[in-house]
Amino acid sequence: MKCKNNLIFVRWSKLTILLVVFIVTCGSSGSVVQYDKDDPSFNHDNFAEKAPLTRVIDGDIGKYGENIITSKRNFSGSADMTIQYYRYDPFSGKDVFVEEKQYRYSVYILTRAPLKIGSISESNPFNISIYPNRDSSTVKEGYIDIKSATICTVNNFRDLLLQYWNLTLIGEKLSGTLADTHIAEASAANLLWVWEDIAGLKIIKPFPIATNTTIQGIISDTGIKLMIQGETTDSYRKFVVKIVGQRNRLNNK
Repeated sequence: MKCKNNLIFVRWSKLTILLVVFIVTCGSSGSVVQYDKDDPSFNHDNFAEKAPLTRVIDGDIGKYGENIITSKRNFSGSADMTIQYYRYDPFSGKDVFVEEKQYRYSVYILTRAPLKIGSISESNPFNISIYPNRDSSTVKEGYIDIKSATICTVNNFRDLLLQYWNLTLIGEKLSGTLADTHIAEASAANLLWVWEDIAGLKIIKPFPIATNTTIQGIISDTGIKLMIQGETTDSYRKFVVKIVGQRNRLNNK
C-alpha cells in the first residue's frame, strides 16, 4: 500500500513538472518584445512614443495616412534660388556648363482645398500655388511659378481641370513630383524665368519646368518650408530653390 502511494505521488510530480514546462514554453511565444531605442538597427519611425503631427492639419486622415487641407491659408516669405545654365556644344555633342547664378526674392504661397469641377477633383490632398511678389509688368530672372492644379476655360464655354503635381502630405511632411507639364494643352503653369540668347541678345522669358521635378518640405499651421529641385524641359537650366514663409493670418479668407 505504501509503495502504491509513492508511485501515485511520483506520477503526479511528473505531470506537474510537464505542465509547468508546457506553460513556460507556449507562453513565451506571446511575450512582448522590447526594442532598444539606442540600437542603430531599431526603426525610430515605428516607435510608439513618436509625437503625432496631424494636429496642425484640417480634416481627417484619409487613405494611406494622408491628411487633407480644407481651409485656405496664405503664406509670405522668401525664395533662395540657384540656377545652373548649360548649352549644347555641337563639336563635342555634349552639354557644357555656362554659369551659375543665385537670386533671392519675396514669394507668396497659397494652400487651399483640392480644386474641383463637378464630380472631377484634384487628387492631391490640397491645392498649392507659389508665385513671386511682383506686379503684372515685372519680369525678373530667377522667378518661379508653381501650381499643383488649375482650372482652364476651353473655347470660352467649358472649364477643364488640369493637374500638374502628384503630392503626398503625411502629417506636416510634404513630398511630390511634377507629373504633367500640360504643354500639349498650351497650359504650362509651372515656369522658371531665365535668360535665353537670341541673336546675341539675352532675353528673360518663362520656360516650362520638366516632369520629375521634385518638391519636399514641411507645412504647418504657422509656417512653410519647401525645397523644389529640377530642370526646364530643354534640360539646359537646372535649379534648386528653398522657400521659407510665415502664415498671414489677417489674409486667409
